[in-house]
Amino acid sequence: MEINLQLLQWQEDREQDFGFSDPKGTLKMCFQNGEKYLFEIIADTLKRANKEYIVTIPWYIMTSKENNKKTVEFLEEKEYFGYKKDFVKIFTQEEIPFLNKEGKLIIDEDMKIKEAANGNGGIFSSMDKHRNTKRHEKKRSRVDIYWFCG
Repeated sequence: MEINLQLLQWQEDREQDFGFSDPKGTLKMCFQNGEKYLFEIIADTLKRANKEYIVTIPWYIMTSKENNKKTVEFLEEKEYFGYKKDFVKIFTQEEIPFLNKEGKLIIDEDMKIKEAANGNGGIFSSMDKHRNTKRHEKKRSRVDIYWFCG
């Protein structure tokens, strides 16, 4: 039996949590020995695990439609913090129609139905519907282990 470890991270805009309007992986953290972005910390952790276990762990990053472009541009600018680009898969979270308290659709100023992210429960369906997430999968018996970073 094969054990398949994957890192699955979702990138919400977290302004409501800590006054930071960009994707949270782009937040720079200060430590006694220097500064690192959250994405950099995750990439460093994955690289250490890859070296220790002689594997390459796929890193799946789920973004919103609003922060996808910023996330991709940031990681490209930082050259994925030295992580193998072929093993980084960025995909957008599915959305569902937004309803008011009466259960009616909310229409925006452009007369389009407003949509919102389908929540953490939709993470696997979003991942499955994204074409590139199937690339590293093999058709044999295995156990999938996901490490979540929300």
